[in-house]
Amino acid sequence: MKKSESVENDYVYDIITDLPTFISLRAARIHSTYINEVFILKRIIITVNYIMDSLIPRFYITRSGCGVEEFNSIPHSSHDTARNMSSLFIYLYNQTLISLCTGCYDSAIISVRSLFEWLLRAISGITDLSILTKNNKDKNKAICFDGLMTLMNASNINKKSNKQKYLDAELSSLKKNQDNNFVHFLETLLNARITFGIDNIPNKLSPTILKYFNISIQKINKKESNALFFLYELLSNYTHKDVSQLIKLHPGGGTEFLNKKEFKEVYNILILVADIQMCLLLMIIDIDVFHLDAKTRRRWRLEVLKIFDTPKLWPKKTLTCTKQLVKSQLWNSKNAKKLFD
Repeated sequence: MKKSESVENDYVYDIITDLPTFISLRAARIHSTYINEVFILKRIIITVNYIMDSLIPRFYITRSGCGVEEFNSIPHSSHDTARNMSSLFIYLYNQTLISLCTGCYDSAIISVRSLFEWLLRAISGITDLSILTKNNKDKNKAICFDGLMTLMNASNINKKSNKQKYLDAELSSLKKNQDNNFVHFLETLLNARITFGIDNIPNKLSPTILKYFNISIQKINKKESNALFFLYELLSNYTHKDVSQLIKLHPGGGTEFLNKKEFKEVYNILILVADIQMCLLLMIIDIDVFHLDAKTRRRWRLEVLKIFDTPKLWPKKTLTCTKQLVKSQLWNSKNAKKLFD
């Protein structure tokens, strides 16, 4: 490693010879320097863990009509969008935290970018399937988590493959036999084109969902679908290095041992995105788990309100969209009105 001439007396490295020692020293330095920022991200992970572990009922019917039952120490039901998305949230934020504390900033951004895509697909799947299938017959219909996985897999089928030809033949046969339900199911799979980005999903979401997304940063104000597109562009621009980022590279590919400017830049992006993602996750749980029972829905909402209405836990400008959601008149209505119907 080469010693830099920076005022921080840090190092610029281009080769790591003792990897375990390097990771240990760098992680300790970043963690001690940014202990408060790291603690906020830890608290987000702990909060989602708590929400998922205390999620009742353990048996419910999804909005798509699938039965879900939760058992201890076994995988979540394949139909359970709420718990599977919560698990993905926890997993990817743990990866993000590790990446951030070891100075792997690109990796930290990539993890939350992937989660952002999945949460948008999931909320589309449980509220308006036509957003994903682009078929008006699916308007306001829902699918379970297993259905979403099936659609994603179908989207990856090579349209000239033998599998595609087989499905086309099956569809023709079913049309002759007038099996309308299965015909529609196969047509949906054959026409599935769910991208690995966010496509036009934000513009298609219900206004009752979009109204809680409001971002204000450095004189930039974005609302509703524009807020979602803005965040995704922010994440994408960081991972796909633009010209301005490339010309800032050190000669020979060197990297600063502790780049305070980059840490703060990445952390500020993570906090913005975490807010939107927490908001989306709470909506997914509320819509898919509690769509049938207003009393249980009200109890759940009051418990969530307690978590995010505690100033000591969350700094003033942290999770503002989430707080807006759980403090809203709709969320706290005594008859527990639905977020989406």
